[in-house]
Amino acid sequence: MVIVKLIIRILLLPVRISLTIVQLVVMFITWLSATVFHILSGIICITAILGYGFGQEIKQ
Repeated sequence: MVIVKLIIRILLLPVRISLTIVQLVVMFITWLSATVFHILSGIICITAILGYGFGQEIKQ
């Protein structure tokens, strides 16, 4: 039984490696999109603060 488990682990090793690589790629894409979102939200926030500070708010 121990030998069967060892053989199964050896056979599934490429699957585990490929899943780990996919997980790392997805984590990187998530980090990159979060970084871009934070940069854009910072730009929008700074623009709103500067617009309000210089009297450029929208008047209706």
